[in-house]
Amino acid sequence: MEFYLLEFRLNGIKNIEKTIEISFYKQDIRNFNRENYNVKGIFGRNGIGKTAVIKGIEILRNIVLDSDYLILKSSLLNEIISKKLKECYLSAEFLVVDKNNKKHIFEHSISLKIENGKIIITKEIINKKKLDRKEILKTLIIENGKINKEKSNYFKNLDEIEKLSMNLLDRKSIIKLVIDDVEKNIEKYETNELKSEKFGVIYLYVMYSKINVFTHLEDSHYKMIYINFKNQNWLDKIYIDYVNQEAKKRNILSKTKEEIENLNKNLKRKERFLKLFNPELKKIEFEKKDFDENYYEIEYVFNYKDYKINFEYESMGMKSLFRLFDVLDTVNNGGIVFVDEIDMSIHDLYLNRLIEFFAENGKGQFTFTAHNTSILDTLKKYKNSIDFMTEYQEIKPWIKNGNYSPRKQYLEGMLPNMPYNIEYYDFFEIFNTFEEEN
Repeated sequence: MEFYLLEFRLNGIKNIEKTIEISFYKQDIRNFNRENYNVKGIFGRNGIGKTAVIKGIEILRNIVLDSDYLILKSSLLNEIISKKLKECYLSAEFLVVDKNNKKHIFEHSISLKIENGKIIITKEIINKKKLDRKEILKTLIIENGKINKEKSNYFKNLDEIEKLSMNLLDRKSIIKLVIDDVEKNIEKYETNELKSEKFGVIYLYVMYSKINVFTHLEDSHYKMIYINFKNQNWLDKIYIDYVNQEAKKRNILSKTKEEIENLNKNLKRKERFLKLFNPELKKIEFEKKDFDENYYEIEYVFNYKDYKINFEYESMGMKSLFRLFDVLDTVNNGGIVFVDEIDMSIHDLYLNRLIEFFAENGKGQFTFTAHNTSILDTLKKYKNSIDFMTEYQEIKPWIKNGNYSPRKQYLEGMLPNMPYNIEYYDFFEIFNTFEEEN
């Protein structure tokens, strides 16, 4: 089976106030071929909204995969959703090629709203579309926590769907609720996609599970929350999540004792990856301490020829590459990866070779934001691979124009609504102010 993200749309995340659209493939998918459509870079000035795109896809994925996400992360979402709009819209269009080589197009969208400090789902829509990507074959529309039965025809038995989702649809995705029901009653369902109408929802769930997002720690926001818990398992979930996220700062992570067996194998591959960037590295080791009866606390140590250094004190570049490896590794296994500021702390020569590898050999999708303009010279060889975010927060795909390179057009202000009207002397009045005042 093959999964491909065709399009992502959002508004209301951070400073994005009108809907923007990121397109990953051409409109016609009848002769789908992902060759040359594996990578995409998003460029624009600081603060224009590139990170909002990455956060948007992360939020949509998390809502689908984690039934408690809107509750556990309400404080975070209150900060990320537009302060002005107090609501957001997230939408993804997917292509699924099944084992019989049959193509399916799905569109899924969620609208969120801040209401008295809580995050609620005001609307969720699932569409199955024709291959022209325009006409809708089946739809499921949920508005204000209720299924719109008059407009929905996705399921034959809407009463059954309504029953399993009773009073939950304003805070949990219908996809997750259906998946949970299938898992509980697996013996009741046939797994043949031609006989089970729930199979389309399973496709969507698998699709979201293939999405991986990497942001730097400065953009990873976690806050402890306090609730009266009736369910101890739910408390455990929050606690382990909190411990792991806080520990990311030093890469001290809790690993189950079963996971330790695979850790050495994974570290060998990370070593080979990091040695490409720093040949002085000899080995990556880990120290483990009992966390409780089920978990070890893991701390990584980088071993060089004459010394060892704890992960906490490694260079920012090596730490970023160490964390980035796990995400990039999924691209080669059909994963859909989004990385914010891929060029942070990575030499541009190595970075361009890395991007070229995934463009030529990747079996998944690799999308990133960046400021390093040398990447544009690598990306221009591929299709639909460069998007610019303008001063008006519009996404403008780069289109080849004669012999002009995207890098030249970008740096010389030749792209519409992307002026780079700053000169070196603009800094005089800023950095000379202190001397003049004294």
